[in-house]
Amino acid sequence: MSTTIPITLTPIPVPVNIQAVNINDFLGIVCEYVSGSISQNVSFFLQGATPPNSNQGIFYNTSTQRFENWSSNNGSYLPITELQVGDLKGAFRTSDDPVNGWILLDGRVISTITGLTQAQNANLQNLFGSGGSLPSFTFLGALSGLPPVGTFSGISNTAISPSVGAIAALPISASYTQAEVQNLRNSTETLDESTNALQQTVTQVISNSETVLTSLQNTSTTTGAKWFVFCGYQ
Repeated sequence: MSTTIPITLTPIPVPVNIQAVNINDFLGIVCEYVSGSISQNVSFFLQGATPPNSNQGIFYNTSTQRFENWSSNNGSYLPITELQVGDLKGAFRTSDDPVNGWILLDGRVISTITGLTQAQNANLQNLFGSGGSLPSFTFLGALSGLPPVGTFSGISNTAISPSVGAIAALPISASYTQAEVQNLRNSTETLDESTNALQQTVTQVISNSETVLTSLQNTSTTTGAKWFVFCGYQ
């Protein structure tokens, strides 16, 4: 790739006693008594697969395909990025990406995570405590305020008593008008059946509510989006 640098050349007056004897003298005089200046803003940067060990200005890492700048605190080149240690992202990948700085939040002890640099490990320790563990976040499980799994299924749903048919089976003596007693028995049985149907509906509501809660907590699946934390580039 060719690059054109906008240079302006300006002649400097040559002393009268200087003369060119041959072409080499002439070229020397031209180089010595001509000044040049760049007429526009032009930037230069080093590039290569391995960063320099000292500050050489902006560096383009051809291995990682990232621009890097010298860090006085670290004594080395670090990638130029808008990401900050502790940033989160959701992704459908299911494993760490330490080269690019992304670690899966799945509850592991930080010291057991493989592939981290010393700086990345220190960043995670600073975020979640020295000798600590990562938080266990699922994509929707990170929602705040969710009740724990078992909240709905733990609701008491007492069975209807008496059972359906118990009232209808009660004996009726001859002391009362048969039609009146029959109507009372039928109406009571209808109420009993209706109450029993309500109890079955409540059972379904509890079951379905628990299914929704489990899905939100994502405790029973290994697929779907996951949370990752940024711990710095390698």
